[in-house]
Amino acid sequence: MFKLQNIDLIIKLIAMTLFLSLTIVEEEVSENIFYQPETLAEVVSEEVNISYELVTVFEYPDYKRIMKNNSKKPIPSFLQKVLTKGEKGIIEHYYQKVGDKTYYLYSKTIKEPVDEIIEVGNPGKFSGRLTGYGPDCVGCTGYTYCRPYPDVRNGKIYFNDKKYGKIRIVAADHNIPCGTIIEISNFKFSREPIIAIVLDRGGAITGSAIDLLYPSEEDTKIIGVQRNVNYKVLRWGW
Repeated sequence: MFKLQNIDLIIKLIAMTLFLSLTIVEEEVSENIFYQPETLAEVVSEEVNISYELVTVFEYPDYKRIMKNNSKKPIPSFLQKVLTKGEKGIIEHYYQKVGDKTYYLYSKTIKEPVDEIIEVGNPGKFSGRLTGYGPDCVGCTGYTYCRPYPDVRNGKIYFNDKKYGKIRIVAADHNIPCGTIIEISNFKFSREPIIAIVLDRGGAITGSAIDLLYPSEEDTKIIGVQRNVNYKVLRWGW
């Protein structure tokens, strides 16, 4: 019985010795282990010579362009007005560089992007060329291109609008819809602004050019070609 107890004791001593030796080996090995618990790398042993460096990277998110359109039709660029100028945002990303490895830490928004607000259509201001035409011009029929297709022969150069009353008639680019009311200013032969309605088109009338209706082609000689005339849209389409 005594011998068996001695054998059990010897076995326990041997097992304890092995456990202690394995623990010591594990601790010796773990001193040089390089591990990453989550996102940030850590070095357990101070004996390992590894450099630390905080790295920052800047990101500049672009802004959105928001169009405030008062018409379903395409708007020419010369009628666009920037209400709020867009600005890019700033996001700073932080990284931890440990040795030859880089680990993401976190990000911080320094500045949110500012959306650019562009107003198009009514109201709008633009400048361009002003010319004149008569109902007897080459290719003209004496009737306007747009409804209600009034007869503009025999000096009928005015149109009665429900809101603006008796106003002049002009031809404009197809991008400016029929029924648009325009105030014309800053040109010779008229100290006061002229209010006109877009009821006609013309092959040479493109972009920001406007053609003002006169009783005849002969009468248009007085206006010639006026440049840098100011236009203000009072109503966009009907």
